[in-house]
Amino acid sequence: MKRAVAFAFIASGWGIVGGPSVPVGADVRGPIPRTHPAPFYEARSFAEARSLAGPPEPAFGARAVIVPHHWLAGRIIVDGLRDLAAAGRPARIVLIGPNHIGAGGAPVITSEEAWATPHGEVRPSLDAVRDLVRKGVAVASGAPLTYEHSIAGLIPAIAAELPGSRIVPLALSAGMKMRHVRRLAAALAPWLDEDTVLVASVDFSHYLGPDETRARDRQTLVALRELDSERIMSFGNEHLDSPASIAVVIEAMRAMRAMHFELRENTNAAEITGRSEGGITSYIYGFYREYRGAAPRRRFTIAATGDILIHSQVARRARANGASAGGHDFAPMFAGVKEVLSSADLSICHMETPIASGGTSFSYGPVFAVPGEIATALAGAGYDSCSTASNHSLDGGMDGVIATLDALDSAGVAHTGTARSGAEKSRTTLITAGGVTVAHLSYTQALNEPGMRGAGRWAVNLIDPAAIIGDARSARAAGAEFVVVSLHWGAEYRASPTEFQRRLAQISLGSPDIDLIIGHHAHVVQAVEAIGSKYVAYGMGNFLSGQSGKCCPLATQDGVILRFVVEEGPGGLRVSNLSHTPTWVEPDTFRILPFTEVLDGSSMTATMRAALTASACRTTRSIGSLGAPEGIGVTTKRAC
Repeated sequence: MKRAVAFAFIASGWGIVGGPSVPVGADVRGPIPRTHPAPFYEARSFAEARSLAGPPEPAFGARAVIVPHHWLAGRIIVDGLRDLAAAGRPARIVLIGPNHIGAGGAPVITSEEAWATPHGEVRPSLDAVRDLVRKGVAVASGAPLTYEHSIAGLIPAIAAELPGSRIVPLALSAGMKMRHVRRLAAALAPWLDEDTVLVASVDFSHYLGPDETRARDRQTLVALRELDSERIMSFGNEHLDSPASIAVVIEAMRAMRAMHFELRENTNAAEITGRSEGGITSYIYGFYREYRGAAPRRRFTIAATGDILIHSQVARRARANGASAGGHDFAPMFAGVKEVLSSADLSICHMETPIASGGTSFSYGPVFAVPGEIATALAGAGYDSCSTASNHSLDGGMDGVIATLDALDSAGVAHTGTARSGAEKSRTTLITAGGVTVAHLSYTQALNEPGMRGAGRWAVNLIDPAAIIGDARSARAAGAEFVVVSLHWGAEYRASPTEFQRRLAQISLGSPDIDLIIGHHAHVVQAVEAIGSKYVAYGMGNFLSGQSGKCCPLATQDGVILRFVVEEGPGGLRVSNLSHTPTWVEPDTFRILPFTEVLDGSSMTATMRAALTASACRTTRSIGSLGAPEGIGVTTKRAC
């Protein structure tokens, strides 16, 4: 059986395709309308590209292929198509690429028309085209595609190298957002059966010098290997020219579990021509496939955030939100970040304020006893585990500890740092993330209620380097393969970590049993630092609180979602990549707004957009203050 192949050819982007569960080559009945010409075909350059292409190396198992669209790299385009043909000529091709001039007036345009080329006619796959139009994710507007070189420029090569294949052309506008990407990927899902391959033609780093081009390509290749569509969407033209097209491919590959990326070539215009003057463009050829043979390297993602600090004004808003039900509703505050948190394999919060015993007598500082509905909201937002060791842990005595842990248990959120008994303290919190057993440990530098230290011997974990390392060793013995330590430490409102924090980080990460440290308590974002091959996030700011410039430093409204990619290598499981999403707490509503709302063009006032952008820039500067790890600053580069 021939494979149905989806070629996403984008002159500056990616694409995806698929084939439904019908016999390969099947199509709906109906006349083929008039044909498109091939305006970008140039016989000499086309013949040269075919003559330079090497012998085919079959791309067995390929589900998505990336090739360029510039005919300066025509040899690479032909290599990609021939490698696919050698693995079994596809019956269906979906070309997905950028709509460079925005013609057609829709986010995605397609065509039911055939294409006439010097190498034969290429006919549309009408069943797929009409299905996408019927679903409302594409508009049939054939005329603009005639002169869209991301589509039309590749058609003659398909006719020559993959004769008989039918096509589904999709041109994506530059205004595509993540929500549009996911909608298109979902609409394509019924076509992504075992006979479907996705091919994307994309050009990468643009208008840069050779060294910077290579640096940008390294960042892009990390995102490709990690299937990090959100990071791809944060990139600009200096990385690639159609982030949305690439993100669609990645979302499709995730759904198909075709998560192994094989790079076959990465080059650029300077290397092809031998001339480096002026800006250059880079090219990547590679493909995604399912793992076969040896077991794949294990991989999982962690999303971590800072303080959950329920002040009186936050509780009042939650009460107003939940008025009709007679309780507190914190869920709207997390609505804007739920997607990011839920998409991680393991999401970790810091529950700083204890829950009120009995659920009726509340206090909001300096001694805290907060509504229990916050636990339900944390679960609904996508959190898997929360650290609970903080200076406020014993504000409500043992009753507060018990109420907090009971509420988290009821909500289905794991917890660590406080305990209801000595026996509970001795147990390690273990969570499975991406098939890996992860231990979560939590400790605090101080307590606000020193008179409770007797109970605190087992009720709250206090920072002690020897105890932390000993607990991590016990966690390994209990089956942990990766150990995350949450630390409540540092000086409030100080953006730079203290000497104590830096010294403890060195000691703790020097242990082979501790892999990652995430911190909180300062209420402002602090640096992320690499220590050897490991990382410490000294402080992640306030994720939800009532603090603002009215009472405190302006930066107390700033927070961050740190995303760590953990991958198995020769040295075991290690963080292989990290990125950040700055957040800001909106006054009055206390909605947690991610900076991506600015990037997505979400509707907001100019004042709010400016405040969110300023917050994101503060956060990025703080995180990178000790030398920004690669990946930090990519999201905010264009704004800051």
